[in-house]
Formats: sequence, C-alpha cells, structure tokens
Amino acid sequence: MAFQSTQKNQLNVIKCPAYIDGIECKQLEVLMNSWLKLDIKAHLFDFKETQNIEKIAYRIFTQFKKDLQAKERKLISFNLKPNLLEKLNKDGIDSVFGPV
Repeated sequence: MAFQSTQKNQLNVIKCPAYIDGIECKQLEVLMNSWLKLDIKAHLFDFKETQNIEKIAYRIFTQFKKDLQAKERKLISFNLKPNLLEKLNKDGIDSVFGPV
C-alpha cells in the first residue's frame, strides 16, 4: 500500500503504508511537496498499518514539519504502535511526529 490522503474540513488525513523505506520515501517527498500547497490547517498521519519507519524517512518528515511550521500548520501522528513509538523516542525524533 502506498500513502493515501483525503482532505476534509481543513485536514489532510494520510494513511501510511506498512513499511516506510527508501522506495516509499521517494513517493513521500513528492506527495509532501503537493500537500504543502493545500490550504489546510493540519496533516494527520495514520500509522495504524505501519510496522517500521526507516531512518532515511526522518529527514523527510523533519523538513516537512519545518515547512508546515513556517506556514503555521501542524503535523500530527496517531495510531503509532508502541514499539514504533519507542524506536522514535530512542532515535530522538518523536517530537517531529507529534504523536497523540
């Protein structure tokens, strides 16, 4: 499964694939550039199906969050599995994902 997004009520809800790796990162960068052009308040990443996020994706998410903050918009993550959240905490990147 690739990234799937739906826009509704000033929100962009993004369903994430099971694995976010080098191949998915290329697609993600293209999608994020298009999402930055949307007139919405927040991007909600649904990690329900996600088993792993490779470190190569951290840079992409970090840049996206910075770009959103410059436009006074938010990046919010939900449905992060406990082991994945623990990995993000250990890698010091959890604040980028803004988990709820």
